[in-house]
Amino acid sequence: MAALHLVHIFSTFDAGGPQVRSCEIIKGLPAGYRHTICAMNGRYGAASRLPDDGTTQCRDLPLRSGKSFAWFKLIGHLRALKPDLILTYNWGAMDAVFAARLGRIAPIVHAEDGFGPEEAQRQFKRRVIARRLLLRRVSAVVVPSKTLERIALETWKLKPNMLHYVWNGIDGEEFCPGDKGLARSDLGLPKDALVLGSVGAFRAEKNHRLLVAAFATARLGPDVSLLLVGNGEKESELRQMAQELGVADSCVFAGRLENALAAYRAMDVFVLPSKSEQMPVALLEAMACGLPVVATDVGDVSIMLHEANRDFVCANADVNAFARALRRMCTDIGLRKEIGTKNREHSLACYPKAGMIARYDEIYRTAIKG
Repeated sequence: MAALHLVHIFSTFDAGGPQVRSCEIIKGLPAGYRHTICAMNGRYGAASRLPDDGTTQCRDLPLRSGKSFAWFKLIGHLRALKPDLILTYNWGAMDAVFAARLGRIAPIVHAEDGFGPEEAQRQFKRRVIARRLLLRRVSAVVVPSKTLERIALETWKLKPNMLHYVWNGIDGEEFCPGDKGLARSDLGLPKDALVLGSVGAFRAEKNHRLLVAAFATARLGPDVSLLLVGNGEKESELRQMAQELGVADSCVFAGRLENALAAYRAMDVFVLPSKSEQMPVALLEAMACGLPVVATDVGDVSIMLHEANRDFVCANADVNAFARALRRMCTDIGLRKEIGTKNREHSLACYPKAGMIARYDEIYRTAIKG
């Protein structure tokens, strides 16, 4: 029997939560699938995470003519790929949803992971209308958070029988506590420091400004370091801010890491300062590595954490509350260890990667059968 051909369409295939999750799903699915990855901006930074077994390829799309999408070229390109199922991801791939529907090419499963900085506080009305019109005509919509599930039902008016909540899964064998000293040596961190850390692109919605401001406000002393893993447009601004607030010597900018495991192992506390999230993969990875967390109250963050950690979830605009949470976490080593252990147990029990992959396999096969 020929392998089922899944065509995945992203706005970009640079590494991010949806891209990393998709790579893990592709690697974990049972035999009988092949995959084509299409990035609408032609960027494939996450391709190194894909399996190298001949089942997966990356292909560019003939998208733009001037400022307008070349609809019929896109339809023709998708049809030529002969997909059994088209998978689209987030608002940036909504044009592909339209083209696939217009061309009646194959069933569509659409995944929504949240909102960019432009919709971090409020959704655009025209996008709400577009989602209402287009997504009710696909085979299934998948969301990774209860917050998005509610939005899809109440705001986008999707039918419950086509909407699927599937958690982001974590591999507890890959992400686990390890040699802290070795990890710190690799990252150039002081061996005996207390290390707070974050992992994420330096973009406005990730709100690293809150973290740097709270770190300075907390006045944690010279033996506490802040590890910032990532890169992006806000990096120079953050470096300047750290300098102005007098904490530059305590901040370590590690750049983007292909695998952040060493960074988690180097940390004593993971910090998530975002303005907008749903079910962040970095938070799951940190929990599986046995870390306590200080975070903003966005998306599903509160319900993802073990209840023992929920007192350290703060309103996302309150620098002083965030600073108090950092200070309290830093001054109680027993509490850090207790919460970290419970977070790991909770993440592995509630968000197993094998269960996530099995659910996607079921959704894909059901959509193909019609």
